[in-house]
Amino acid sequence: MLYASNAVSDLIMTGVLEPYPRLKFVLVENEVSWIPFLPDAVRQVLGSGESGITLTMFPSECFNRQFYAKFFNDPPARWIFDTWVSNNLVWSNDYPHPNSTWPKSWRCHLPGLGSPVGEDALTAPARERTTVVQLASAERGSD
Repeated sequence: MLYASNAVSDLIMTGVLEPYPRLKFVLVENEVSWIPFLPDAVRQVLGSGESGITLTMFPSECFNRQFYAKFFNDPPARWIFDTWVSNNLVWSNDYPHPNSTWPKSWRCHLPGLGSPVGEDALTAPARERTTVVQLASAERGSD
């Protein structure tokens, strides 16, 4: 997560992404519950005026436009799926790594990312966005 957050903040803060809106990045094997903090932290650094960097977009707009992030077993993330940047989150099962959820991945994603047994942490639209719809969008390279 540390390396991913450094890479994202460097890409946003340097302004190199603004002229290339179709350039997309996918964050893999870092989970996603930490992501809502990052664009705001970058905004605070830029807003202080001490960085000397001027951007035409808010960091959150840049993240929403150009980054996707994959998760596979991140229970705290259930609180952001229907609110913050859920259009940029894509589920994976992290196969074949030893800490992956495979072959019982459905137990983590469908019933609920750490929610009590029988409680579905994801609404139907969030579940669809984090699987079929977003993956197709990312692979097409659409905006």
